[in-house]
This record gives sequence, C-alpha cells and structure tokens, in this order.
Amino acid sequence: MRVRTAPVRKWQRTEERALIDYLKSNIRDFEKPTAQVFYRKFIEEYRISDIEWKLVRAKVRNMRISYGKAKQWLETQGSNLLHTGENVQDMLYKMCSFYSDFDELFENPSRADISSYILDNSTSSSDFVKEEMLSDTNEDMLPAETDITRRDYLNEGISNEEEIHTTNSVESQEALRQFKKVKLDMAHLLKEEELKLLKERLEFDKAKFKQEMEIRQREIDSNERLKILELEMKERIAMSELKMKERIVLNALGGKM
Repeated sequence: MRVRTAPVRKWQRTEERALIDYLKSNIRDFEKPTAQVFYRKFIEEYRISDIEWKLVRAKVRNMRISYGKAKQWLETQGSNLLHTGENVQDMLYKMCSFYSDFDELFENPSRADISSYILDNSTSSSDFVKEEMLSDTNEDMLPAETDITRRDYLNEGISNEEEIHTTNSVESQEALRQFKKVKLDMAHLLKEEELKLLKERLEFDKAKFKQEMEIRQREIDSNERLKILELEMKERIAMSELKMKERIVLNALGGKM
C-alpha cells in the first residue's frame, strides 16, 4: 500500500498562465538540467506556494496530453467541420484552452527535439507513465519518485482533465453572470437616460408655457393700452366738440344783444 506524496491540486487560471509563460521563456532549457531543477525554478520565480515540483511536471504532462488530443482531432476530424461550417477554433479551445500557446511553443521547426518529446502521438498515456517511472530513478534519485505507479499518474491526468472542464464551466458561468450584469447595467442606464430626457422635456414645456403666457400678457397689456388711448382720444374729441358748440351759442347770444 503506497501513500501519495502529493495530492491533486486545483490550478488557478493565473497559475496556468504563469506556467505557460515560463515554458515560453525557458523552452530551450526544457526540463534541463533535470525536471526537478526546471520546475522548482518555476515555483520560486512565480512564488507559487503549497505545490511540489512533481505536480508542476504532472500538470505540464497533462497539458501535453490535452494538446496532443486536440492536435490529433484537428488532423483527423477538423477538416470535416470545415465543410459543415462549424467553428473549428471553438472546438479546439474547448478541448484545449491553451492550444494556441502550445502551437507557438512546439510548432517552431527549431524546436523539433522538444516538439517530438511533447507531441509524440504514438505514445499513449500508459506508455508515458512507464517512461516517467523509468526516467525518474536516473534523473532525480528520489525513492518517493520511483514509487509512483501508473494508476496515480492516470488518475492525476483524469483529475486534471476534470479540472479543465470544471474551470471552463466556471468561466462560462462567470461570463454569463458578467453578461447579465452588463445587460442590467445597460437597462439602468437607458432608464436613467429616459428619465433625464423626460425631465428636460418637462422643463422645456414649462419654459415654453411661461414664455407664451408672457407674450399673451404683453398682448393683453398692449390691447388695454390701446383701448385707454382710444378712450382718451374720444374724450378729447368730445370736449373739443363741446367747447366749439359752447362758443357758437355764446356768439349767437352776443349778436342778439
């Protein structure tokens, strides 16, 4: 009965990104001088706590398997999707979210030795485990390493694949949540804009009504002024006529006397 030296670890997306960046920066020294030194350097540089170098190596191997499966699918099934109009890239990223990064890492002809090591499709998961068990003794000289069994590696690979699917599911839920939040924010923004426009409309109508009332009042005042002037004019005319009649009468009376 063997006790596992390290548990299956939940990798964060930022940690996966850091691991890929580290591989890109150090691809020419991939697992040199030993895998232990190579991955411990990664842990120290990126200050990732609570992790052993063997788990980092297992993660890279699992990423290699996912990439290899996606690559093999593209070569065997991808061309068929081109005729059906389906998005090949979407399918690739569902199978391997870091597909383009590994393409950049291992498709360069100058890295043929690394590419063949990483992408050997003829090597199955079980063959890979046996190779790891044989190489561990010479590479690291650690008793715990030689005790790693095929089942542990396979289980770890399965767990990491489940982790990838879980991460994708979480990301999808987060994307949906963000979409709903943006949609709700847009609805609130539109509502605020509608209220703002309504307020501006009411203020405009109020100002227009006030202006119309002022114009109307000026018209009324103007009409009243005209009426007053007209009455004053009529009054002056009447007074003038009355004075004229009075003079006529006085003149007539003076002639008789």
